[in-house]
Amino acid sequence: MRPKQIAILVIVVFMLIILFQNLASVPLHLLLWQPNISLALILLVPFILGVVVGWLLKMSLAKKKMAQPTE
Repeated sequence: MRPKQIAILVIVVFMLIILFQNLASVPLHLLLWQPNISLALILLVPFILGVVVGWLLKMSLAKKKMAQPTE
């Protein structure tokens, strides 16, 4: 396995451990709305958003790099 794959695997394992230890339902205060949501879900959503944004930025930079003329 390459180091990048190992790092991704370690991050995913740590995230799964954190999620399974935080399955309790907690109130989420959104203006006047107060739903009870699993803490794991509250932790998972920003993690996934961060992964997606990071991936999109990486693809954008790679696209710009490929569009530059080589000298």
